[in-house]
Amino acid sequence: MPGVLLCEACFQTGAIFLAKQIEKEGKSLNDVTPVLSRITDARFKQMVKPGDEITIEVTMKETISRFFFMSAKVLKGGKPAMTIGFALAMVEGDGK
Repeated sequence: MPGVLLCEACFQTGAIFLAKQIEKEGKSLNDVTPVLSRITDARFKQMVKPGDEITIEVTMKETISRFFFMSAKVLKGGKPAMTIGFALAMVEGDGK
């Protein structure tokens, strides 16, 4: 599986995590859009091939204003296949 797709899977998992948090706060998901704003320290440790089963773990590290700094791990067979840090911004309205 290409590394860029593993990265995207982590970003999407982080966005889903944030969406669940927003729903818990009673806010509408129609009012905000998650936007990727930073990628740091992407490290690829082993290949992920077709048929491999992976688990994606996302951890919230810090929140500053509307920016959510997170880290993610892609695990294959319980061992890290990739680690990455990233930030998502929650943009209100249509993003303009």
